[in-house]
Amino acid sequence: MTAAPASQPPTPAVDRATTEAPASAPADALRLGQGAQGGRLGAIYELVGLRTGEHGAFTRAVWELATADQTQGQSEPLWEVVQQRNDQEPKAAGILDGSCHIRLRLADTYAMNFVGSLRLDAPAGAAINGIRILPMEDDSSLVFAVDLAEPAPYTVTVLQAPLRIVLDVYRP
Repeated sequence: MTAAPASQPPTPAVDRATTEAPASAPADALRLGQGAQGGRLGAIYELVGLRTGEHGAFTRAVWELATADQTQGQSEPLWEVVQQRNDQEPKAAGILDGSCHIRLRLADTYAMNFVGSLRLDAPAGAAINGIRILPMEDDSSLVFAVDLAEPAPYTVTVLQAPLRIVLDVYRP
């Protein structure tokens, strides 16, 4: 599902993962100060994968999730994203890299059994500097910062089978 700005209802789903990679950011890409949200509360999700990849004009970050209750498999957790300057995240002083970041919150999501690092550094030349987990706001959410050297357009897509929250960050 492609997300709309938080002040508007969600727009219809677009599966950008199966379409050709655009040469530049799509017209509906979100910008500095803009956010989006989707999903719903009610199920319990487990983080099972965190990865990045380079795709021409953008860097893709993927959070792969699973549920213990297979009947919830087609739903998605409540998620919220916003791109903001680093000085707008007081709990993350000294943690963030670059001038701004995209903050992703995944509600009802845990990483207790996650194998691997909850921090990724990106290769040189990527649209992002890296991904890191932020201090917990509560015990039922994971909050990540996608570090950016400078503001960049981005999109969020939710894919199924397996459930993934996909963040595409375009080179500014």
